[in-house]
Amino acid sequence: MSEHQHNLGVIWEQVVRELSDGTLSPQQRAWMRVTRPIGLLDGTALLAAPSDFAKEAIERGLRGAITDALSRRLGRAISLAVKVDTAEAVVPSPVPRYAPSPGRV
Repeated sequence: MSEHQHNLGVIWEQVVRELSDGTLSPQQRAWMRVTRPIGLLDGTALLAAPSDFAKEAIERGLRGAITDALSRRLGRAISLAVKVDTAEAVVPSPVPRYAPSPGRV
């Protein structure tokens, strides 16, 4: 990870913390936690969401809050682009099936 990406990661964690302490719903907080920053190019922060549903939730309900928080921290106007990246999506663990202990029937 480059220093630039690391710094953006730190800033993103601060933004997530700030917004989570505010008026976000539990579902919005969950979307913020599973979204990650990819990079910053020409004043546009690129975020990766784990699904189309998460992408829509961020673009529809969180765009303003995210761009305001990023702009304050970076000291300039920031716009937002969100893409779906399922490569690092959290996959739920399979539910263990019951297996009798050896020697039991």
